[in-house]
This record gives sequence, C-alpha cells and structure tokens, in this order.
Amino acid sequence: MKRRVTRVLVISAAVVLGLLSIWRPKATAIGTILLLYVTFEYLLATRDNLDLSQEHFNLLERQMQRQERVYLHFDLINSEAELVLRVSNLGLSNFLLQRVQVRRSDGANFDYDVHRIVQSGQTENIVMSRHLYEGLPFGGDFEFTLTYLGLDGSGKTEPKCFNVFLGLDESPADVREWLDDIINWGVHCPKCDVPALLNLHGLTTFEGAAARKSKMAEDLGASCPNHKSEFILSDQAIKDRQRARDDQRRL
Repeated sequence: MKRRVTRVLVISAAVVLGLLSIWRPKATAIGTILLLYVTFEYLLATRDNLDLSQEHFNLLERQMQRQERVYLHFDLINSEAELVLRVSNLGLSNFLLQRVQVRRSDGANFDYDVHRIVQSGQTENIVMSRHLYEGLPFGGDFEFTLTYLGLDGSGKTEPKCFNVFLGLDESPADVREWLDDIINWGVHCPKCDVPALLNLHGLTTFEGAAARKSKMAEDLGASCPNHKSEFILSDQAIKDRQRARDDQRRL
C-alpha cells in the first residue's frame, strides 16, 4: 500500500517536472531521475506480478497432477463361495483397470485381461475364475498385481498377498491378507532332504517368503543332522497364528 502511494506521488511529480523542464532546463535532471525511479518501480512491479503468476501456475499444475493421479485400493474377499476382487478408486479421476496378474504359492501363474473402467469414488467387483484355485486341496497363498491406465499414464500396484482356505466342496471358505500356506512354502534340508515347516508369521509378500525359505534351508544344511533354524514353525508360532486368526474373525 505504501509503495502504491509513493508510486502515485512520484509519477505525479515526474509529470509536473516534465512540464516545467520545457521552461526550466534545470528541472530536466530531476525529472530524469524521477523517471528512472518510476521505471525501476515498474520493473519491480512487473517482476512481482510474474512471480505471483508463476506461483499460481505451479499451484494449478500441482492441483491438476493431484486430480489426475490414480489412488487405487484393492482386496480379495469370499462372497457366496466365490473369490471376488474388489477394486476401489480413491482418486478424483477415473482409471482403466487393464490386467490382473496372480501368482500362486505352488508356482502357477495367471494373467487376466479385465479392461474395466473404475469411476472416481466407486468400487468394481471382479469375480475370479475357479481355475485360480483348482488343484489346491486346501487352498494356498496368492499374490495379486494390478495394471491400470489413468490420465497421468499407466502404472502397476505393489504386489498384495492373500491366503485362501478351501472348504470340503473345494470352494473358498475363508480369505486372509497374509501368507499361511505352510505346505508349499515347506523346506527340505539340502544335505539329507529332511522336510521342515517354515514359519510364515509376519510375512506379507512372496519375495519375503522366498528369502526366508532360502535362509532356513541354509540353516538346516549348516546344522544337519540337528536341523536348527529360527524360522522353523514351532508350536508357539502355530498358537500365535491361531490367536491372530481368531482376533481377525472377531473384528
């Protein structure tokens, strides 16, 4: 505000001095100085306006990027003895769910082309094929990775793992977001081939399970024939997992 008042006064004085310089040459030097000051003030104001415009432009650009970014959440549930993949769009723009890639703990891989639009604030339910869990007597662990296309380009989710327990009719009876397939993640001693069960408690990815399995096999070989490892599934670990399962069921 002060700068604006000063600017008005200086500009007015410059105009008066400019008129006086016609009759009084001595006023020309003062008028020139004032004109230079006015020019300097104009440059400062122009720079401030440019900085403000750039700041507004950057803010608008960040808002646009935030609106175009894909915020995706998914989980796997058991609904009427079927596996249903729920994909939720938590962002402000729609995206195209292109593909669902699934790995099983027994080494099988599945690739499903979906091509379904998930609107902002909405959830799409995708019923998974029974082929996904065929051949597993009691169920197993599954790793899901989703590929999508949004306004800001294509992307892929981080892998998320679920354990599916099958009932007597080989239909899904229970789904948990953890690893619990102690059969397919089992370990054999590399020296004498004695089997041992791997403690999967706390693991949420196939990568983590594979690393722990490799370390346990190394421990078994190094301690053969006593077969010792901190990752062997103990009675206490089984009780801890059962307690965790009961806690989730109550929730």
